Amino acid sequence: MEEEGFQGTYWFLHDVLSGIIMIMSQKNRLEVSGK
Repeated sequence: MEEEGFQGTYWFLHDVLSGIIMIMSQKNRLEVSGK
């Protein structure tokens, strides 16, 4: 049970981090294209 909970949390954080990275990369592209 504990291992499954840990895996669920790991994948949840993984999805959140990947989403944040995507948003940050998109912002960087917009800033570069804006200049």
